[in-house]
Amino acid sequence: MTTRVDTRNLVGRECSSLERVRFAFADEPIEDVGPIIIGWSDGTFLTIDVGADWTLRLKQADWQDPYESLSDGERARIRHENGVFVREAVAASDPINLVVGSELTALRRIGDEVDQIIGVGLSFGSLGIRAEAYGGELVVTATTTATESVPLDPDGRRG
Repeated sequence: MTTRVDTRNLVGRECSSLERVRFAFADEPIEDVGPIIIGWSDGTFLTIDVGADWTLRLKQADWQDPYESLSDGERARIRHENGVFVREAVAASDPINLVVGSELTALRRIGDEVDQIIGVGLSFGSLGIRAEAYGGELVVTATTTATESVPLDPDGRRG
């Protein structure tokens, strides 16, 4: 279930960090398939992820690592056997990182043909981030398109 995300509560906040949760399995290349976490200057977070039904999930909370309590040895074993999620700062060279230090000016929902939320556009002045559910995975891209501010409710409809 998605926590109600009211854009009126988010617009005006300054992005202080961007992190991506990536999937690591054995010695294979790490994949960008997990949530993106936006840290705000007030110490709160917005986590954007894809649900089991392939719709976008927004949560006004920090991402919780299910393996956080494991020792390094246990974590290495699970990474080799099943894979684990690894939380990392978005690289400085990634274009989406340009929004760090900027204020959120608008947020726009992107719906599918049955009006379920499958994406969101976040504007930070002339820069932006577009996060979309595609094939059950989260695709995040940098944009330069301004968006309108629209409240989102748990069903992905206008609030």
